[in-house]
Amino acid sequence: MCGIVGAASNRDVVPILMDGLVRLEYRGYDSAGIALTKKNKVIRLRQQGKVATLQKEVTKATDFSGECGIAHTRWATHGEPSEKNAHPHVSGDNYSDNEIALVHNGIIENFETLRQKLSKQGYIFSSKTDSEVIVHLIHSYRQNRTVTEAISMVAKDLEGDYSIAVIEAKNPGVVIGTRNGAPLIIGVGLNEHYFASDPGALVALTSKFVVLKDGDIAQITKEAYTVFNNNLEPVERETRKSTIKERSYSKEGYRHFMEKEIFEQPEVIRRAYSDYITGAIQGSFLKDGVELDLRNVE
Repeated sequence: MCGIVGAASNRDVVPILMDGLVRLEYRGYDSAGIALTKKNKVIRLRQQGKVATLQKEVTKATDFSGECGIAHTRWATHGEPSEKNAHPHVSGDNYSDNEIALVHNGIIENFETLRQKLSKQGYIFSSKTDSEVIVHLIHSYRQNRTVTEAISMVAKDLEGDYSIAVIEAKNPGVVIGTRNGAPLIIGVGLNEHYFASDPGALVALTSKFVVLKDGDIAQITKEAYTVFNNNLEPVERETRKSTIKERSYSKEGYRHFMEKEIFEQPEVIRRAYSDYITGAIQGSFLKDGVELDLRNVE
């Protein structure tokens, strides 16, 4: 299951994005990547394998930092696990130009038809993914429009479930996201804002979240966030306070999340029935006058 993290801040967002990816590792994935806007350019790194492998490349990279970016963990659907199929995907006027970068969760059912259409327009595909179709579509509609306007047009072309986050070289302090059938939330921080497919990715940063609705298009900057409906009319969405604990998204010394879940089972069961225990299990799910005494169960 893929994971999305995005951030706009007045500090380097690389640690924010990488920490978010680590917290999403429980979802399962085969590759990871990160893209930033810096000096009116989009720069990116992608790796097949673990987030730790990507972190090594980030650490080795020269001057890989920025105040706005997106990151992703991928579970292969269209296209085998590989670096070329890893997100973020990019598009530009020339094959070598990274003007727009995108991360995507979900499946685009009509991507083959869209791919053929874009190929006839001269777009070159470097991956086998349905996700690369979306970023090229955005670029094709971007001419004389804002990215937000382009995304609203792209949404009308796509068939399937998706959530996406997008950055653009020309707007280095903005991340734009939209969703349809796949989750995407905004995290509200102090002088910074975030996107994520799961609030757990941001649990160390904020407890305030805005849950987007299908068709919403949102943009975040370090100062603020704005949400539009599918007609690009500004709308208000409820801000919710999360009670999720940071430890829920940490391996806490276990080798992997599956091992952690195995050892958590006694506590999970205890919590599940604790509301019904008064020496014996009693509750509305049992027939009147009946109680189930667990104390003598062997």
